[in-house]
Parts: sequence; structure tokens; C-alpha cells
Amino acid sequence: FYFAGHYDGNYHTIKNLNCKTSNNYAGLFGRIGENDKDYTDICVISNLSVYGNVDSDGYAVGGIAGEACSGATVKNCSFTGSVNGKSDVGGIVGMTYNGGYVINCYHNGTVTATNTWAGGVIGSVRVGNTDNSVDSGVYNSYHTGGAVSATNGNVGGVAGRLEKADKKPSCSIT
Repeated sequence: FYFAGHYDGNYHTIKNLNCKTSNNYAGLFGRIGENDKDYTDICVISNLSVYGNVDSDGYAVGGIAGEACSGATVKNCSFTGSVNGKSDVGGIVGMTYNGGYVINCYHNGTVTATNTWAGGVIGSVRVGNTDNSVDSGVYNSYHTGGAVSATNGNVGGVAGRLEKADKKPSCSIT
């Protein structure tokens, strides 16, 4: 299931988040947006600061959301703490897929993948859908204050992986 609503944190802070699981799609929110749909802003997580730790044995692990799919945007959010998972691990979002965006966000802490694809902001940016028409992006976002590591490589300060379909979509990191 995907969370496909709007959550405005109204610039409040969540402290002492302790998410420990063996599941995929771990974070304050697991999966946001709607897979295989091309909607804009179907789901927006905004104006929120979170302090804590997210630790999973699975993939798609992030401080705010494990996965951001079609129409999902995380904006004006921060996560301070450690994020650990198997692969597709990011300080804000583990994986964007089919049109997920991260805008004006930052992570302060460590990011560790026990396999591959670790990013300070997003572990894995994946672009495209069945008709190869969906964009994804990371805008005005950064990572600071801690190491980003992956046992099998593919590490980035902003994103650990950028994967683009063969045709029309574009991926932006600015």
C-alpha cells in the first residue's frame, strides 16, 4: 500500500523516531505516491523536521520515506540521524521511482547500505515507467555531517544511483 495523501508538518519537529524493522520500504513513511500513475502532487510530505534512526534489513530505506513513487514529493523536510538498510538507502528517501521528487531537503547524519546504493539524500533515483514518460528529480537538497557508505559500492553525497530508461524521461539533480 502507498500513502497517497498530503501531510503538512506545519514546521513541527518529530524527535526520537526509532524505526527498526526487517521489512522493505522503511522510514517515517514507508511508500508514498501511487505506483504506475502519472499524477503531479498526488502525495506531498512537507514542512517537517525529524530526529532519530531508521534501521532495516530490507531495501528502499529513508529517513522520511522508503520509496517515493508517481506524484510523490518530499519538500522542505530534514532528517537528522542514522539511516541503515540493505540497498537503496538515503538520508531523506531510499528510492524515487516513476516520478518522485525531493525538493529543499537536507540530511544530517550517517547513511549505510549493507549491499549497494547509498546516498546522502536519496539512495536510488529511478526514472521512467511503462511508456517512459515520467521524470524524477532532486532539487536544492544536500547531505552533511556524516559518512555515506555501502559495502558493495555505488555511493554518492546526494544520490547513490541514477537510473534512466532508454527514451524520454529526464533526471535532474540541482
